[in-house]
Amino acid sequence: MRVGIAEYFSGSVPYLDDELLLEGYAMLKSTIDDFLATGVSVSTILHQSFRSLSELYSVKVLWSAEGSAFEHNLKLLSQSVDYILLIAPEYILPTLLEQISSAEFLNSSPDSIRAVSDKCRFAKRLAEVGLEAPKSACFEVDARASEIKAFCSEIGYPVAVKPAVGAGCEGLSIVEQEGVLEAAFKKARQISPEGKIVVQKWCKGLAASVSLIVSEDNIIPLSLNRQFIKVGSPNQASTYLGGVVPLPHQLTKKAFEAALKAVNAFKGLKGYVGVDLVLADKPLVLEVNPRITVSYIGLSRVLEGGVANLMIKMAAKSANSPLRLKGYVSFIKATLPPQSKVEHAKVLCSPIKRNGKRCFLMAKGDSYENSLQQLKADINLFQAKVDVNFDDLSA
Repeated sequence: MRVGIAEYFSGSVPYLDDELLLEGYAMLKSTIDDFLATGVSVSTILHQSFRSLSELYSVKVLWSAEGSAFEHNLKLLSQSVDYILLIAPEYILPTLLEQISSAEFLNSSPDSIRAVSDKCRFAKRLAEVGLEAPKSACFEVDARASEIKAFCSEIGYPVAVKPAVGAGCEGLSIVEQEGVLEAAFKKARQISPEGKIVVQKWCKGLAASVSLIVSEDNIIPLSLNRQFIKVGSPNQASTYLGGVVPLPHQLTKKAFEAALKAVNAFKGLKGYVGVDLVLADKPLVLEVNPRITVSYIGLSRVLEGGVANLMIKMAAKSANSPLRLKGYVSFIKATLPPQSKVEHAKVLCSPIKRNGKRCFLMAKGDSYENSLQQLKADINLFQAKVDVNFDDLSA
């Protein structure tokens, strides 16, 4: 079997956003390693500035320059493989997939990606299938301030303000009071100047996600995951920092049930899907991500047999073996000193190095707490800089 795996930022626009490149390359490298472990042949696309990357010499690489080279190479890649898996933000993913006709997708269909990524209709669709979601509303970028303020007063502060279309935590703000609402809208508009802005009731609780494998006739929850997310005020950046896979929690069963309902609400989802939730007195679904998510870098290291093996079996419509998670993996974004020497198994680093190495630092343990303790010890050992308080990360 021949599989093509491509990631948008690593293959086309690596200098657009350092954090998105780090996340994208970490997902790409983890996915490639996972598929190689199954014995299949793997090909990928990388930007030509990464030709010195020796860690991917075991796969065939198509090199892209700036401009439309990535799209051209994507078509070439699809013509040389049996299956293709594309990792990209939802705002570009369906358009890229529609250019492929020669290989079978390991992705969701373009129409389902567009449907599930429409944040303005998402909460309504969840309500139709009996799932509760935080109260939210969509506003045009030129909406009257009085209209927005009236909605925020109705649902109560704090609220989250974010672009209806974006990647990761781009443009996201938490707004505690009316005085900074305009600044939050301005921040979101910078990411989506012609799109809509979502205002959503902020729900306190534990940030989590569920990873699932989806086929036409089956949905398999794989793990509940902890997420470390820094949500900034309107004058601060919001960013995904890392997580722990799996997350032991009393709401695991209910979180799986909510994720299953959410995925079932949208036809055409396939392959790896992530569902973002808040765990409070009950799970609240925030988003469905119809693609590989960063939690994959932890899950692929604790799921016996690997996630790729499940995707291959799904594509071949073969029976799945019983699932077993072995251990816990904690991972965090970190800046390492330029001369720092870290075991390769413990890091996934960005191909671009500026003012130190920007990496995901990873640690595996036999319990949730043990993996975090090991991660903290490695941070101190390697003199890494991280943006998280470990005192806040107990399960």
